[in-house]
Amino acid sequence: MTQYISGRMQRGFTIVELLIVIVVIAILAAITIVAYNGIQNQARRASLQSDASQATKQIQAFAVNNAETFPSSISSCPTPTSTAICLRQSGDNTATYVVDNSFSPRSYCYSTTASNGDSYYTDQSGQVLPGNCSQQSCYAIQQSGGAHGSGTYWIQPSSASQPMRVYCDMERAGGGWTLLMTNPGPQTLWNSVTYTELNAQRPSISQGYSILAHANAIKSNVSGNLQYRIDGEALGRWGGVFSAPFSTSLQSTSAQTVATLVQPFDTWTLDTTPADGTQALSTTVPWISSSYGITTWGGSGNWYGTLATHQSSWSPAPYISGPKTNPGIIWYWVR
Repeated sequence: MTQYISGRMQRGFTIVELLIVIVVIAILAAITIVAYNGIQNQARRASLQSDASQATKQIQAFAVNNAETFPSSISSCPTPTSTAICLRQSGDNTATYVVDNSFSPRSYCYSTTASNGDSYYTDQSGQVLPGNCSQQSCYAIQQSGGAHGSGTYWIQPSSASQPMRVYCDMERAGGGWTLLMTNPGPQTLWNSVTYTELNAQRPSISQGYSILAHANAIKSNVSGNLQYRIDGEALGRWGGVFSAPFSTSLQSTSAQTVATLVQPFDTWTLDTTPADGTQALSTTVPWISSSYGITTWGGSGNWYGTLATHQSSWSPAPYISGPKTNPGIIWYWVR
């Protein structure tokens, strides 16, 4: 008897098919990892935002019950005191808190930071925004998405040992401007010391103020240049936005004629030859002259183009000869 055995031949995967399977598995794994990381990042941001939101509620509630004075500390745990509160952070988040109750408007900044460096902050505005209390400048705050309009912010340039209050203009001429100087007069405000630092912890657009000592640490490098702004009489008036090479010192004691006028405010004539006597704001970057003060003076002759001076008979300094000789008040900004 003859037996017949029937069956089908089994065919294995080809190399090409195996490679396709491996690639598909790798893609699925990558998608899973990306999705997981995305969920993790979203959860981390939510945790930071929640910490900051709860913090600002407690800080402002404390102020309501304490004559609008913010708590001196957030680390009085587990038992709050008459001047301090207890704030705890989620997971491994860490917090920074700075406060100034010494003058009005009182101000604070609370930031919470995750282990990967992500951070959110809140301040007296009550808003919760990306960033922290120790960014370099108002421009850095703006670029990180942390701006909430013009007003008081906290920064920590490399020249400062701790966060400091500054005034930021987040609206005019593109925003991101850190106020370096306000000069409402009189001349007795100014001397070799106050030109670089005057009421440094009390930023004001109406009172005498200078943080010129920090200007080089605050300036930002934008395509190889820094930008500064000068206003006279009113914000955004009688002056303009200037640029200069980033290497230019804003604390120089000698004239550097390297500036370009980018955007003028109002109608006046830029002095492009300041070395033969300066008639207006000029292509000289503001510098500190022992004779005249903070000035764009070219070094000889007339010294219009001056922002602050200890010399008498000006209101508050010889500014733009003719249309705005005495503007009443002058501001100087950087970004």
